[in-house]
Amino acid sequence: MVAALVALAVSLAATACDNAAPTGLGKGGGTGSLRITSATTGSYVDPDGYLYAIDTSTMQTLPANGTLLLDGLSAGSHTLAVAGVADNCTVGGGNSRSVAIADGTVTDVTLAVVCAMPAFTHPAGNVVATRTLSGEPYGVAVSSTGVIYAALIGTSELIRGNLGSMSFGSLVTVGSTPPHVAINPAGTTAYATLQYGQGLAIVDVATNTLRATIPFASDGFNLIVSPDGARVYATAANGTLYVIDAATRSVVATLNVGAAANGLAFSPDAKTLYVSSRDAGTVTAVSTATNAATRTYTVGGMPQRVAVSPDGSELYVANEVSGLDVVTVATGAVNVVSFGTPAYGLGITPDGVQLYVLLPDAGVVAVLNRANRSLVKTIPVGGRPRNVAFDVPGRTALVTNEQAVVFIQ
Repeated sequence: MVAALVALAVSLAATACDNAAPTGLGKGGGTGSLRITSATTGSYVDPDGYLYAIDTSTMQTLPANGTLLLDGLSAGSHTLAVAGVADNCTVGGGNSRSVAIADGTVTDVTLAVVCAMPAFTHPAGNVVATRTLSGEPYGVAVSSTGVIYAALIGTSELIRGNLGSMSFGSLVTVGSTPPHVAINPAGTTAYATLQYGQGLAIVDVATNTLRATIPFASDGFNLIVSPDGARVYATAANGTLYVIDAATRSVVATLNVGAAANGLAFSPDAKTLYVSSRDAGTVTAVSTATNAATRTYTVGGMPQRVAVSPDGSELYVANEVSGLDVVTVATGAVNVVSFGTPAYGLGITPDGVQLYVLLPDAGVVAVLNRANRSLVKTIPVGGRPRNVAFDVPGRTALVTNEQAVVFIQ
């Protein structure tokens, strides 16, 4: 459980609302208006907003940020009810309160919602939605505020989505053949590698527009953003790891980590970055303080995505030849979990309890107990599953299969 509390003030200031309460509610003569005010802040807020009702009227949408002015309420006492609030959030003063409307006046009500970071968990393993997308969805990322970006590797675009509605909308052109996308911890910037475009695209999340492109000397492959958002690490086909300063958008270091470097994961303290090389059959440990390689682990085969155990003692490597390689960090010893088919994508649930191993030739996700590597469940997702991302608390997994984004809860 993350102890940090997030103040979620729902600040709704003054637009006309077409969801006016039914006439005749309350008692007394004349009519007045109700203005609901709030302001939303925090690192993990309810991604789909809230619902409200006046007295016995039908629940209507209450946005997380904006303006709400209800006209034509009969003078007298009314009940304002708020619903659809995430489990980790509490409405100050409770979810229901009495408001007094006076004839010819505007009554102001402020809602203050306080959200604690939800306890980390993992999905139950059920497919709840499949959103088919053109352009071969490949990489995927979801921000702490529920913004989704999927990289459409068959195009020059990313597509933006919403976790609350599990839907996708607007596109942003970033450059040729984007395989992977990542979002900074603040949720303000998305980064995408460009394969044939040979670079790194930087997208402003608020406006969904391309802000800059950093050129590479080779095809851009995979990437990861540091937990503090200060650095972006991106790999290229020629084996170069690029270290990029997020503030200045400049390359501050490069080093060789093996051809077709394609999987990245931080140690729990973020002092070490692990990078796999598909063609060299290795995983390189890189110091984030010095940007220098500190150790190379040989796993053989064709290593792809990587993940690290919560205590940092084990490294998990999806391998197109062997399946899942479990590497003891201290000794370099490798144990193999075989699926009889190539493994490609890999993710560890936010609570560290489960591993999601993506098997593209079988069209399934194998869910393993991380501690003993026993099979918990096999989830058919269709297509060729490539990459997986989890929302912050771990309630939802998003899997791309080159045809769709599959939502698992």
